[in-house]
Amino acid sequence: MKIRPIFEVETIDDMQYMVCLDSSVLAGMIQLNETAALIIGCLKEDTTIEKIVEKMAEVYDVSVEDALGGVEQIIEQLKSINAIEE
Repeated sequence: MKIRPIFEVETIDDMQYMVCLDSSVLAGMIQLNETAALIIGCLKEDTTIEKIVEKMAEVYDVSVEDALGGVEQIIEQLKSINAIEE
């Protein structure tokens, strides 16, 4: 799975936002926390939830089990706005 190419992450005043280049899919911007921005960064390449969880565990020095719930939640949110290609 990976992020659809019409979605990009932009940084404005040290804050990260996801924007959609196709306003018929999503109008506006979504403010991202650091975790969501990292997940979306991982999704720029074709990847799996397992690989993203491993990266989260490494970056934030948490267990795979602790990282899994947050990753799954953000992936589901991205799927709900049609931002992920499977």
